[in-house]
Amino acid sequence: MMAMLMLTSLLASVSVFELEDEWNEEAGGRAGYEVELLGTMEPRPSIADISGGIRNAVDVDEEINFLLVVLNSGTNPITELYISVDVTPTGTTTSVAGTGGSPDGAVCDDTSNNSQGNPVCASTSFAAGDYLAYGSYAVRNSLGDPLTWTPTVPGDYTVTIGLDPGEQDSDLTNNDLSFTVTVKDWYDISLDLTWDNDDPDDTGENTGTGPHDFTLSAMVDGSADWQPRNVDLEVTFGGSFALQDSMGGDASTFEGFGCPDPNECVFTARMGTPTNVEVYHNLSDESQPPPTPTNGSRDVPLYQVAETWGGTIKGNAADCAGACAMYVLARVVNYLSYELVATDYGGPGHEANIVNEMKEVNNSVDDRNANNEDLLNAAFGVYHDVSVTGVTVGTGHSPGGRLDAGNSALYAAISHSGSEDEVEYDWQVEFDLRDLGTNQVTTIGPVLDCDNALDPDAMMAHANLGMAFPALPEFTVCTPLILNPGMFSVTARITLIDASLTNTDVDPNGDDDCGTGSNSDCHVDMNSANDDRTGIYEVVNNGPFVTLTMEVADGPVMEGTSMDFSARALHTGQPDSNMDGEADAMMYDWSVNTEEQDIQFMSCAALSDCPAIMVNEFWQGTPTVSVTVTDHWGATSTDSVTLKVWNGFSNSFDGAADVDYDIVYYGTLPQWVNFTDADAVDADLTGLGSSFTSVAAFSTDVSAILSPGDVYSEDMDVSFAGAPDTQYSLWYQGTTGWVSMPSTQSQVEVGTMMLSWGN
Repeated sequence: MMAMLMLTSLLASVSVFELEDEWNEEAGGRAGYEVELLGTMEPRPSIADISGGIRNAVDVDEEINFLLVVLNSGTNPITELYISVDVTPTGTTTSVAGTGGSPDGAVCDDTSNNSQGNPVCASTSFAAGDYLAYGSYAVRNSLGDPLTWTPTVPGDYTVTIGLDPGEQDSDLTNNDLSFTVTVKDWYDISLDLTWDNDDPDDTGENTGTGPHDFTLSAMVDGSADWQPRNVDLEVTFGGSFALQDSMGGDASTFEGFGCPDPNECVFTARMGTPTNVEVYHNLSDESQPPPTPTNGSRDVPLYQVAETWGGTIKGNAADCAGACAMYVLARVVNYLSYELVATDYGGPGHEANIVNEMKEVNNSVDDRNANNEDLLNAAFGVYHDVSVTGVTVGTGHSPGGRLDAGNSALYAAISHSGSEDEVEYDWQVEFDLRDLGTNQVTTIGPVLDCDNALDPDAMMAHANLGMAFPALPEFTVCTPLILNPGMFSVTARITLIDASLTNTDVDPNGDDDCGTGSNSDCHVDMNSANDDRTGIYEVVNNGPFVTLTMEVADGPVMEGTSMDFSARALHTGQPDSNMDGEADAMMYDWSVNTEEQDIQFMSCAALSDCPAIMVNEFWQGTPTVSVTVTDHWGATSTDSVTLKVWNGFSNSFDGAADVDYDIVYYGTLPQWVNFTDADAVDADLTGLGSSFTSVAAFSTDVSAILSPGDVYSEDMDVSFAGAPDTQYSLWYQGTTGWVSMPSTQSQVEVGTMMLSWGN
């Protein structure tokens, strides 16, 4: 029998939606048009559970929406779907809520003739396989707003929901749903604790040791008049509160009374006033005359009339080490309700003997127990604290990110953060520089001031942290350093120290014994969470930039030419290691890419200038002179200049005409030119029919024909017997005939003339 009852209870507890949803999954293969009303998310059917209670009941004055689970289980989209809702007291046809004559156009077209008065269509199409509104469709009223029902009378109500898909449905048996919803009255005892001062927003939070006055309010409330009896409230003081004041009187009180127990401060309050009420009545006693009810005196509060109590709580500063708090807690402990109780007095193995009695029942909770207790908090404390409010790097005070390698500085902003303005703190700061690549930590400090020649505006001499001069409420400490390339974290950490360690105390015998309690100059920092700050930095070496210049006399660069080379390097991050105002010297490496190393550049090692370099026989062709600059961290920059080295050839010839010949040419092979006497020539040089006779003629023989680009210069002087009053010209026979060679005529000596030609 018990197993049967349990099974029945289980089935009764499963909602219609849950059962129909499982059934729907098995019917997912339907074709054509098919829409199903699977259930509701709100309201749910009210069901009696195994204990006699009602599941899914709703309270009087609770606003109810109509949230439906509708599935298009067919294969075609639905374009017309109207939903009607009607709520009636069970057993009647009187509608108290619903869509009335204007069904909700959940799926429709506003231009449709079947819109039935609803001004707005929620959707124009309902896709196959989808749940309407993702499984929670809110039914709307004729104005297009959510349809709601706010019951005002307790009882059972029948909720009827229907779908009208027009002709777009193949099974009309799953379009309607009807179930019962139970509306019940609700009963409540509410508590409210408030601070009388310093809490205008009623947060329940306060600060300071006080004393703080508070008020406790309690009220019987509900949807209908009811009269609980002997409503007992409990008020508890907790935390760091004071029992007595300096005069020995009660410091913390409730209704004027001090704590009843110094170890556990709990007060009791009772609502209501003594009232003679019925406390028992046997309704099953059939004796004649009927038995009269039993009356008694009970404390009965008035319905919806608040009752108040007052109290005071004071913080115990003498017993506070750091941040402290105290609280006031009020809660409903118990109350009596007068109820009809059916009791089987037959006992096991006997015939049932059920007696209906009106009797008092103990209760510790009500229908809305979230407001059966309330809490007030007050925080206070006397604590010592200094803090690091920021850590930055570089004169630009970067809080993190990318920085240039080189001379920089670490900065930490520190602050007086204690609760007492009159207390001063002496301090020191240490910086931890952690290489995130190797995890190696370098600790810098202690640092007591800000003395950085690169940032004179930030310089500050050491001073205590405090609110009264000469102490300072805030301070920026700094220390210079050279930042190497890499990823680093920079942590600034402050600690309280003995004032004798710095220039604020001239005692030479002081030592750092903070935290032991033996040094009056020290305090214990009670908040380590703000003692350090960390920034993450990517330090980048942008490296040097070098420019190579060359100075050489005008003319071709040939063997024997002397040249001066100079390198100018720029590097804004090259460090100044000794802080003398001059960046460390960079290294210079000189070279030329000849077949054999030129020892001339060895004399220029590490120097920015390399003068008087002489071109020698190894520099044939287009050698490149390079200089490489290396900075503090080994980063390099190279610049170079490529030279074109020219060769020279000279020859003289004594014949009918004397020839002096010079050529400057480019090439790695020797170039030679030879001359021989030639027969005299009679020829029409101009092609105009005129005849010219040579004074002297000679032939040339060369090792190679050079292109114009490979010839820097070519000069030839031809001397011969002649008179100055005669005009002479120089010609050569080319592939297309005789070609004039523009030349300058001069007299060498009496009887000797010279034609000079240059290219």
